Amino acid sequence: MGEEEQWTSDPRFANEMARGDNNALLSARTAEFTKDLTTEEALAAFAAAKVPAGPLLTPQQVMEDRHVNAVGMFQMT
Repeated sequence: MGEEEQWTSDPRFANEMARGDNNALLSARTAEFTKDLTTEEALAAFAAAKVPAGPLLTPQQVMEDRHVNAVGMFQMT
């Protein structure tokens, strides 16, 4: 996402608790980084940096997702 030294040395992000406390800042930075990327491009960038990430799906995409359907999460009535 750029500026790695700033982010890795900032005490606001030193551990999981601190990152949680500063979630709004992290979310804003992530939104800025991904705003011009496709979902696939963003996920590839995060995968390359070994950052766990997944797509944000619409309700329709959830209903059509092969993983969701494979585990039988939703049953048609």
